Amino acid sequence: CDYKTEHHSNLSRHIKTHTGERVFKCTQCSYKSNKGTSLKIHMRTHTGEKPYTCTQCDYRSGDPSNLKKHIRIHEEKKPYACPHCNYTAGRSKGLKTHIQRKHNEDNNSASSSTQEVEEDEVKD
Repeated sequence: CDYKTEHHSNLSRHIKTHTGERVFKCTQCSYKSNKGTSLKIHMRTHTGEKPYTCTQCDYRSGDPSNLKKHIRIHEEKKPYACPHCNYTAGRSKGLKTHIQRKHNEDNNSASSSTQEVEEDEVKD
């Protein structure tokens, strides 16, 4: 496939999706992951469990990375800086959209231009 990454561990994990090694499967839908923690977070979409709560409002999430992104709204943090202008965004997706619309670049170049790598997984 055309999967690309700069980190060997990510590539090793991705290859397992093709070989079927250590695949964690959801019992309620077709979701699969090669990370047990990802399946645990996914299962909360079925159970409705939302153990991660914002201390500043009533927002709740089943995914710790979503709570982390949400908290930036209150903190007004915008760690993703455009390499072409002074635009900043609170989420990498917002920066990618900006670059595509304002600077006519594709997804691959936008993702490599972010100045902060998001931590999508918080260890339980």
